[in-house]
Amino acid sequence: MNNSIIGILGTLLGTLLGWILGRYDKKGKLKIYIISYKNEFLCMDGRGGQTISTSVEQTEDYIMKFDFDVYNSSTETKIMRDITVVFNNGKKDIFFNTPLDDSTRHSNGHWYKYDIIEPINIPPKSISNFSLHTTLEPV
Repeated sequence: MNNSIIGILGTLLGTLLGWILGRYDKKGKLKIYIISYKNEFLCMDGRGGQTISTSVEQTEDYIMKFDFDVYNSSTETKIMRDITVVFNNGKKDIFFNTPLDDSTRHSNGHWYKYDIIEPINIPPKSISNFSLHTTLEPV
C-alpha cells in the first residue's frame, strides 16, 4: 500500500513538473544581435550614378545598411513583424520607415529593386540572419 501511494505521488509530481517546465520553455523571446552596420552619405556623380559626398550641402541621399541575427529562444515558432527603422533626436521620433530586404533584390536591367521586409516566422531554438537597408533623402 505504501509503495502505491509513493507511485501515485511521484506520477502527480512528475506531471506537474513537466507542465511547469513546458510553460516556462514556451516563454522564450526573440533576441536581436547586430552583426554589422554601415552608413553612407551620397551625391550624384555626374554620370547618373552615386558616390560618397564630401559635404553636407552636397549630400542628396543617406543609406544605412545593417546585418543582424535573430535568435528564437522559445520552443515555439515566433513571428517577427512591424520592423521599422526609427531616428530619434532624444525627445521624439523624427523619421521612421520600413527597411528593404536585401535578399529580395531584383533588377530591371538598369536599377536594382528591393521589397520591404515582411513578417517572418522564426523557427524554435534557431538563429536567422537578415541583411536590410534603408534610405533617407534630406529635408
